[in-house]
Amino acid sequence: MNGSDAPYWEDPVFRYLSRLQRDGREETVPDMDEVLQGLIDGTLDEDRSAELAAEASAERKQMKVERKKKLRIPPDGTRAQLNAAELKKRIYNQLVSKENTIKAIEALPPFGREALLEGLSPGLKRKLGKYLTSLNGANHEDTKTRSASTGLRRSNGSHPRFC
Repeated sequence: MNGSDAPYWEDPVFRYLSRLQRDGREETVPDMDEVLQGLIDGTLDEDRSAELAAEASAERKQMKVERKKKLRIPPDGTRAQLNAAELKKRIYNQLVSKENTIKAIEALPPFGREALLEGLSPGLKRKLGKYLTSLNGANHEDTKTRSASTGLRRSNGSHPRFC
């Protein structure tokens, strides 16, 4: 039992061997029954116990690496965009800072951003203040440029959308 007072079922070697047996990989340890019985009786020699403990440790490390690979986010090119609903939750959350609210607005797709900006509450409009005026000014200038290039201006020079 590796010199500890813990019961055999708490021994990492016993857990490793049990996991091998449960997964149907007991052929990796040729004398599995004898080793398990030695652990239970406390008669397993220290060399064999140390060898199995090293194998158990290596397997745990390998499993940890595999779990981390599964959780790892793919590179930027393949990463899925944030869900628009999640971004809107961030935007309308009063506890989110102004900077993070602006980042969430900018992360929205353009069509969603325009619709959102039209329906902002007065509190959010106050919170975003200068950002909205600069954004609306940029959108207005962009619309003027676009309409001039497409010929959508009325005869009096105004854009049909802003009349």
